[in-house]
Amino acid sequence: MPPRRRFAATFVLAAAAACATAGTERVAFNVSEGTTLSFDLSPDGRTIVFDLLGQLWEIPSEGGKARPLTNAVRDTAEDLDPSYSPDGRRIVFRGERHGRPGLWVLERDAEAPRQLTQLANPDGYEGAAAWSDSSTIVFVRGQPPNERASRWRSRLARIDIATGQASEIPIDSAAGADLRDPAWDARGNRLALVSSSARGTIGGRLWFADGVTGRVTAVSGASVHTLAPAFAPDGSRICYFAPDSLDRMQLWVLSVATPGARPVRLTSHADVAPTRARWTSD
Repeated sequence: MPPRRRFAATFVLAAAAACATAGTERVAFNVSEGTTLSFDLSPDGRTIVFDLLGQLWEIPSEGGKARPLTNAVRDTAEDLDPSYSPDGRRIVFRGERHGRPGLWVLERDAEAPRQLTQLANPDGYEGAAAWSDSSTIVFVRGQPPNERASRWRSRLARIDIATGQASEIPIDSAAGADLRDPAWDARGNRLALVSSSARGTIGGRLWFADGVTGRVTAVSGASVHTLAPAFAPDGSRICYFAPDSLDRMQLWVLSVATPGARPVRLTSHADVAPTRARWTSD
């Protein structure tokens, strides 16, 4: 077998952002790092999209000059959490533009993104979008307490980007009352998810759910706090973040094609804030 390549991306960006104060002052500054960078790798592996300073950027995966896809200053926007469609023609992201929070989709060569959902309550959350195919998206819908619910609740929903019709996905109650971090396998019939609130940072138990019936199977132990699972392109493995024995967040990989397999730790970080992991095509 050929050796597997290890993929790592370090974003070093000199970005100029300007703002006008009463139409009289222009302020410019350089940025070389961000607090939490959400990113995605294009289906052909050539490009990375990421968020920084509330707007979306693309950069060649081998490194190079980044170009802005959106403009946070011009559009009074905060654009976060981007994800490519399987055909690479669209990017879905979580954003707030002109006071309208929700999910947005950016078509290739479009002049502006199109809003898919709009939060009725600005304290709610809709994000962590994952494409099941190039026309359907699964995402996390977080609902704050209201007259029907006494606490915050996060569930999974599905939306058709052509019609804008969204509905909650019925997931077996064995997975818990709160769900987050959906990820589809390559065939789009199995969904990985984490039983934890979208507002939390600790994570929870990792599950697989049937994309049609919603029946679930536990993948990790109940005490393992996983985050951000991602299937390998062939569906035989899955990677995720979880603490090590010293409670330091690490990246792990598990062979789901081998019954009884144990997860293998890939990293040994002292201090990492996990956002995402992505597989290359090989």
